[in-house]
Amino acid sequence: TLQRAGEDLRRKISQLSGMQLTNHISKIAEQVTIEVSEESLRRYNLTFNQVAEAIRGSSVNQSAGVVETSGGNLQLRARSLADNADDFGHIIIRQTQSGGVIRVRDIATIKDEFETDDFDAAFAGQPTAIFEVLSPDEMNITETGKAIRKFEKEIQDSLPHGLKFRIWTDGSTLFDSRMSLIGKNAISGLVLVLVILILFLRPAVAIWVTVGITAAFAGAIGVAPFFGITLNMISLFAFLLVIGIVVDDAIVVGEAAHLHVENGISGERGAIGGANMVIKPVYFAVITTILMFIPFMLMSGPIRAIFEQISLVVIAVLIFSLIEAFFVLPAHLRHMKPIPHNQENRFLRFQNNIANGLVSFAQKRFRPAAGFVIRYRYATLATFVGLFIFAGGMLKAGIAPIAFIPEVEGDSIEVDARLPEGTTFERLKQIRDQVNAGIVTLNDNSEQDFGIEGDIITRPGVVTDSRSVRAFLGLIDVEARSHISTKDIADKLEEYVGPVPDAFRVRYQHTRDTLGGRGGLFYGVSSSDPEDLTNALLDIKSELDSYAAVARTWDGLESSAQEMQFVLKPGAETLGITLSDVTTQVRQAFFGLEVQRLPRDGEDVRVMVRYPNSARESIDSLETLRIRTSSGVEVPLYSVANVNFREGVSRIRRRDRQ
Repeated sequence: TLQRAGEDLRRKISQLSGMQLTNHISKIAEQVTIEVSEESLRRYNLTFNQVAEAIRGSSVNQSAGVVETSGGNLQLRARSLADNADDFGHIIIRQTQSGGVIRVRDIATIKDEFETDDFDAAFAGQPTAIFEVLSPDEMNITETGKAIRKFEKEIQDSLPHGLKFRIWTDGSTLFDSRMSLIGKNAISGLVLVLVILILFLRPAVAIWVTVGITAAFAGAIGVAPFFGITLNMISLFAFLLVIGIVVDDAIVVGEAAHLHVENGISGERGAIGGANMVIKPVYFAVITTILMFIPFMLMSGPIRAIFEQISLVVIAVLIFSLIEAFFVLPAHLRHMKPIPHNQENRFLRFQNNIANGLVSFAQKRFRPAAGFVIRYRYATLATFVGLFIFAGGMLKAGIAPIAFIPEVEGDSIEVDARLPEGTTFERLKQIRDQVNAGIVTLNDNSEQDFGIEGDIITRPGVVTDSRSVRAFLGLIDVEARSHISTKDIADKLEEYVGPVPDAFRVRYQHTRDTLGGRGGLFYGVSSSDPEDLTNALLDIKSELDSYAAVARTWDGLESSAQEMQFVLKPGAETLGITLSDVTTQVRQAFFGLEVQRLPRDGEDVRVMVRYPNSARESIDSLETLRIRTSSGVEVPLYSVANVNFREGVSRIRRRDRQ
């Protein structure tokens, strides 16, 4: 019921704006399994190939061409495709000359169910269908977030009894809050710039400088779509980053024009003269800044997506600010006239006092200090070189940490426990229960450990598959735990969950992994000899584990399940049996032989013929398995092949061809 309802919900969600790429990630594929025991094969003298061919011969949906008559064309087609257990059960496998028939249901058990039971997804302790929404090329995340939240409210009444739809993680709310914060900061910054400028310059100059900043931003936003720039947190950060540079350009030009007016050169002549006076320093300041950001656009890897957005925004804003400062701002400032002293109002006198105070500070404090450092220039140079060496020493000693991209604390915790290949699903469920017990203990002790009443993990979800146990844990709102870091919660959860000794990696992720990077130190070990590689890796891990500062170590040598490798016995070829025959027939018995695929609800459903589940779970079945030749001879598997137990290989990583 959950799988069916989940697929129906996926179709409905994908029809919402921006939700076209909705995946049902907890979906288990359906499969029709025809289980034939070795006893049945021997009793009726059949092979898996014969059973499969009989089904393919009867379960058919095939075109046979077209009859072109004078009255029109007629399609020729056979439509007899089996679609359920009863349909497959009626298919005739063999018919005797006396009229007796052997049907599929006579020799096999037919199951129309799911491919595997080795999967479990739970949210807040209840079985769950999980959906993941990927971003299309063009997406308004704000509108998409509103649509899914509205859908959450409206869908509840139409769901089957006992089912609930709930949003697990909504990235749009985080995006909206960050955008709102950055937008408010941008407006506050412009207002603050306007206030500061009014304190030192004429209100007209301050207002036109502020308007010029807005115009430069508007120009950059106007051309942004043509360069692949979208309005996001990174691009808004770039706007905030460049606002100071843009203000400097406009202030320099505006102050130069204001100076000309104060010296009696007003009107168009004063505006042009002010712009010409500072055109070289402003122009070269902007150009050198642009040149500094261009190399960031040439970076490779996932980090380029971030720095390219920042660089394009900064370059676009600077170009438009240059245009505005020298072609637009002077046109506005040409109307500025000198104000006689006898016409100054109270505000202008207050403004003059502040300006005079700044000039006095520059003349009495700053100029002597500048003269002192110039007079003793070698001592000044030695002082700053010494400070530079001191800073380098702090970096070298590790006192000042180094991080190319700083860790950004998240509002959720991800637990990822990876188990060796071949681990039973029962063991994985035990680890799942261990993680759930740790979550319950953390919530029960939240007031004692963190001083928070109620659950600190409010949205716990755990997914268990054939190789791993992953938990995605949404935390209480940041406002309710402002004094508690996500790392502290993750460390306490790790303590309550306890060790998982048979896992080759257990990770508690508490930071936003924006670039796919992870914290820690990484070593690469290469060798052409797998045994030497394993020994070297274990030695390195043993040495690292002895360091007090090392919390845990992992390696990339994922343990694999043991393999049973078949080797053909001498003389088996005389029976017409090859190693390929042996492995093919063993594969048919245990993995299965795919007969065909059925179209069902937009998906392909595989039809498999193989041993019953009980036989596939025991290696004792190999003792009764018969290898059949094309001449009809049956021989026990172990009479024609030897079996060796070896360590399997799940994945091979290579670096520099080693």
